[in-house]
Amino acid sequence: RMAAAIGGRFHAETLAHASGQERTEVSRVLAEALRHRLVEQRHRDEYVFLHDRIAQALLGGVDEAGQRRLHQRIAEALHDDPSSDSYELARHYVRGEPQTTPQRAFDACFAAGRLALASHAPQEALDFLEPAAQLATATGLAPGRGFHTALGVARHRSGQIPQARESLLTALAVETDPTTRARAHVELAQVHISGWDPAAAIAEAEAGLVELG
Repeated sequence: RMAAAIGGRFHAETLAHASGQERTEVSRVLAEALRHRLVEQRHRDEYVFLHDRIAQALLGGVDEAGQRRLHQRIAEALHDDPSSDSYELARHYVRGEPQTTPQRAFDACFAAGRLALASHAPQEALDFLEPAAQLATATGLAPGRGFHTALGVARHRSGQIPQARESLLTALAVETDPTTRARAHVELAQVHISGWDPAAAIAEAEAGLVELG
């Protein structure tokens, strides 16, 4: 079940860490799964389920709370692995119990959101940044520098103009770093351009230049 929660492809080392089992026990179970052709070994430490329905069947008897516990344990195991995929780590935190490790979950989602923005995938960025914003509100976390600007950019590029403006105004209300504030003004200018308001866009650009001296 833990392997199924990790996904169609998983590593034995991650499985051992997340399940709290010794590698010898994990190897024994995987050998049994191989014998029954439930999984296939692709590389020395990597396995895949031979069919999606196998993983679905394994998770079929686990309720929502149980699945959240599985994903949280996987996220914590991946967090300790410097080679783990940023998107995978954040997705498990989102599907897990992020309120139990709020700072770690927030940082993972913020990092994945920024990576998605840099890869020109604003909707995917929102899949990480929106839960991060909700987690910060629910737990009283103070988002780090640039978070509200990143959220505003993702919302703008996803066509959420009013929400983007709200996020960027929040950024200007809380940010103190001049360069970060200038960045928020630039993004607000872009929002005004999208709304066919060139005068407001020019005003924001000028405000950004003032921030930079």
